Amino acid sequence: MRVTVVPYDDDWPAAFRRVEAELDAALASVDVRSIEHVGSTAVPGLPAKPVIDVDVVVDAAQLAPAIAALGAAGYTYAGEQGIPGRHAVTAPAGGTPRHVYVCVDGCLALRNHLAVRRVLRADPALRAQYAAVKRALAGRELTSMDEYVAGKTAVLRTVLSAAGMTTDDLDAVAAVNSTSGAGVGSLAGPVPVETSVNLQVLGRSLAAVRHDAGGDAVVLFCHGFRGEKSGPNRTFVRAARRLAQRGISSIRFDQYGSGDSAGDFLESRFTVWVDTIAALAREQRDLGRRVALFGQSMGGSAVLCAAAQVPVDAVVAWVPDASVDEFSPGPQGFVEEGGQRVGNAFWQEAHDAGVPDRFRTVTAPCHLVFGTADAYVSTQNREALLAEVGPDDRVDVFDGYPHSAWTYDQAEDVIARSVAFLVEHLATPAP
Repeated sequence: MRVTVVPYDDDWPAAFRRVEAELDAALASVDVRSIEHVGSTAVPGLPAKPVIDVDVVVDAAQLAPAIAALGAAGYTYAGEQGIPGRHAVTAPAGGTPRHVYVCVDGCLALRNHLAVRRVLRADPALRAQYAAVKRALAGRELTSMDEYVAGKTAVLRTVLSAAGMTTDDLDAVAAVNSTSGAGVGSLAGPVPVETSVNLQVLGRSLAAVRHDAGGDAVVLFCHGFRGEKSGPNRTFVRAARRLAQRGISSIRFDQYGSGDSAGDFLESRFTVWVDTIAALAREQRDLGRRVALFGQSMGGSAVLCAAAQVPVDAVVAWVPDASVDEFSPGPQGFVEEGGQRVGNAFWQEAHDAGVPDRFRTVTAPCHLVFGTADAYVSTQNREALLAEVGPDDRVDVFDGYPHSAWTYDQAEDVIARSVAFLVEHLATPAP
């Protein structure tokens, strides 16, 4: 089957008003709180199935009178269909195509519908992301409507998280829809949760995003120098979501002094980066989870050093810098790069860390990625790490690739390789 999704139609608001007028007339004897236009047709600019979704909002005491009044107007009561507080009524034949629900004020389904509408109307980026998912699903041959709903799961979870829904509410929405089928803004099946949090690590407050996918495996992402938790060109976000689809959770965090975390970049220290990663890894291991580390640039160097301190199950390091060349400290006590200043101590500690020597002691399988046109990691530094590669490690050296400014397709290939590597080592417990 194929789901019909069409471009936004400027007539949809008028179509809703026609349906609203009919419902107002049918419900004249009922104390109705509001009649809400919900679903994708209620969001200007969003492609949608060409059916108007409507929620009739009533207090619990008015539920029975509302259903009776709509029955008298030709609607057929279809029940809650497994979604508490949301009562479906099938419209009579003819007229504007519509889905009508009588919702008890405050019920989770109503809050879900209104939250999706509010966020998508206000957030162009999320609206575009949701639209792209809908168009992609509409272009596929699907086995059922449930497959269509499941395909929207991750982006809807993101939308509802942005709306401020609690984890309990998100899980409750997922639970009812996984057993009852599709609904407006539904979340079917097991779904990952993306939650912004503040972590307290070694007495410091770090901004982070958790991708909770269930299971007992977690990947810790560490950004590079002057980077932050989304990774270059959001590659960490893309990788974390791919992992979540495979049941592997992630934590993306900003190191102290970077991104949205406490502190100033000038105060950053390479040893603190390493100790922070190691502390997070120990915490996750103490929770009984299998742990992988994933770093980029100096974050890649830091995860290699951390893996030498704490036993982990796998490591991914994109363009790590061995820092074996001589460091020339800035005469003013700091080094400035890209408009940011960092104390000489950061780079001195990185050079003193002996990254290749630390890498040599790592027992976990590692995936290393390099580019031959890297303006930051010299051939000397790359070769210093490649000399320590073990039999269980994987190395990809891409001819002509720069440090991290990869094209979209280049990044997609690298992400796919790293995700496959992590799935291989994390998807099933070791015997």
